[in-house]
Amino acid sequence: MAAWPTVHQRVVQAFADGWERPHPNAWDGLLAEDIELVQPLLPSGHGRHVWQEEMRRLLAFLPDLRGEVLGWAGREDRVFLHVELSATVGTGRVAFRAVDQLELDQAGTVLRRESFFDPAPVAAELARRPASWLSWWRSGVGPMLGRRRLLERTAPRVSGGPLVRGLGGVRLAVGLSSLLRPQVVPASLGLTDDGGVHGGVQGGIVARMFAAREAVIGLATLSGRPAVRDVGLRLGLLTDIADAVLVVAGRGSGVSASGMVRIGGFATVAALLGVAALRARPTYGAGVPSALSGR
Repeated sequence: MAAWPTVHQRVVQAFADGWERPHPNAWDGLLAEDIELVQPLLPSGHGRHVWQEEMRRLLAFLPDLRGEVLGWAGREDRVFLHVELSATVGTGRVAFRAVDQLELDQAGTVLRRESFFDPAPVAAELARRPASWLSWWRSGVGPMLGRRRLLERTAPRVSGGPLVRGLGGVRLAVGLSSLLRPQVVPASLGLTDDGGVHGGVQGGIVARMFAAREAVIGLATLSGRPAVRDVGLRLGLLTDIADAVLVVAGRGSGVSASGMVRIGGFATVAALLGVAALRARPTYGAGVPSALSGR
């Protein structure tokens, strides 16, 4: 058997090599088959497959994630590593530090990994970068782990085509941006303070209701489950038609002519695209596995 210091050095090097070019199987030669994993923001569990799955999700969200071992210390069957991780989140770069405690056997196999770091700065950084929200949601990383059941029920994913994905992406983007800046909605309609809405409490509430509606429909349209995607497309079509009609009917309620053109025109175009997407979508019937048909 090798002396503990030699084991420690070998483990630290293998751990660092994995973070230099991470992928789900980068640490397979280091981790025990039934390793115990305890980690913030990710579910704890047993088994190398748990680590591989979490790394797959993490790299789907942060494909350029890299780690650097800043320092380490060993004591018999324990190694402590100070690690800095960094990745692109949205349009910016985020970095955070963690301490990993590894429990080893004398062959240098990791039997247990426990990671310690403060997740609050990472969550705050994510909240400030709306461009990253969709990829975070779809990856399954982090809190709200219950959504994984929703994500898993939609697998295997069936592509809805670029038109469907475009409609869903635009709706989700409009919904999230309107939640962040609710004043944009009444301003787009050309409503002023004289109209009793723009910049007021009532306008903010209506704008957030609109934003929540668009975000939910957008998520449904982006679903990998055909039945859910169809519901999103149909709801989107109905709301677009309703928006176009209501904007035209609101000519005497303070809606400006330019607001009618912007919102009414957008809703009309979205409705036409929705019809095209529904007509062009794949149909799933007899002979198609239920996992693909959504039944």
